[in-house]
Amino acid sequence: HLKTAKSIDVARRMMASPAGPATVSTLQEAEAFAAAGVKDLLYAVGIAPAKLDRVLALQRRGIDLTIVLDSVEQARAVAQKSRAHCTRVISVLATVIGEQPAKRQLIVDAGWMAVSRDRGTAGQPVDQGYGLVCDLAGQPYPDLIMTQASQEHGVLEMRASSRAALPSLPIGSLVRILPNHACATAAQHSEYVVLDETAQTRWPRIAAGW
Repeated sequence: HLKTAKSIDVARRMMASPAGPATVSTLQEAEAFAAAGVKDLLYAVGIAPAKLDRVLALQRRGIDLTIVLDSVEQARAVAQKSRAHCTRVISVLATVIGEQPAKRQLIVDAGWMAVSRDRGTAGQPVDQGYGLVCDLAGQPYPDLIMTQASQEHGVLEMRASSRAALPSLPIGSLVRILPNHACATAAQHSEYVVLDETAQTRWPRIAAGW
């Protein structure tokens, strides 16, 4: 973490390579270390929507700047900015494979192996279940969440407090699920495919199993 040192000379002694990885606490730090050749950076503060243009500017310069978020509002801001600038949002693509109209439920071919074993807790301000359900562009359906997850299948329902109608999603429709916890999703793959406006990069995962 470079927030205390704020020195490229110190950073070069701390980092595994001249390009990083390293963590910063301000975008000013990110910009300064990026200018000095550090390309693998984590901005370890929940992103403010007003700062996303600076994040994109760094990414366009080839900086692998990772951001973090911890609210639905932040996620919506990132999704909106990503769509506007042709970048992508992490997600699980699922297909509607069944429906139970009497229960106001949809069944998808993504269970806890693809999404998570962990669902939202009662202490969260808004119940997101096992994940928030979006259309292909990443726009959330109002109040639609994954409420149940077996090994291979998930159940989509409206939040218990919602009066909104279940969206019309015929069998075969594709949805994106933003997982409540993404470890299980990552564990199913040998690499990450990282997309930006101009390039596609593959990052191999270096460990599997326990």
